[in-house]
Amino acid sequence: MKVKVISRSVDEFTRERSQDLQRVFRNYDPSLRPQEKAVEYVRAVNAVKLDKIFARPFIGALDGHVDAVSCMTRNPSQLKGIFFSSMDGDIRLWDLAARRTVCRFPGHRGAVRGLTASTDGRILVSCGTDCTIRLWSVPITTLMESDDSTKSTVEPASVYVWKNAFLGC
Repeated sequence: MKVKVISRSVDEFTRERSQDLQRVFRNYDPSLRPQEKAVEYVRAVNAVKLDKIFARPFIGALDGHVDAVSCMTRNPSQLKGIFFSSMDGDIRLWDLAARRTVCRFPGHRGAVRGLTASTDGRILVSCGTDCTIRLWSVPITTLMESDDSTKSTVEPASVYVWKNAFLGC
């Protein structure tokens, strides 16, 4: 009686280092695997779908600025408030939870290059290419109210002008 036994060499399957990949034996003859291209296509499509699911690059849009956003800073007194400034000189306080403009701070002629808020969130300081520093008094109740009627425009509390300011080196 003859018994056929599958035998293999241990050396062929043992890795030299733990970082080495396991060897996988495949027959790449296309006549044995006629659906190979279709299977690889499905795998690639599934990988792209998973990448799109886990990427989440776009959360939401904040519509309102006419020109590109140049800088931003958060409002330290409110978790959901953030200030954005644009290249057209407009500064806006956004309610991130509702994705709406709460308050506008127009005043710069040209791009706003710097933006910061005081630690209590009541004063906003901006500087721009029009060589001015503007101090803004931030309304306290703007983020507390949830109506769209609260959209207001604020005038600067004070303006400081310097002819060579903020032009860069």
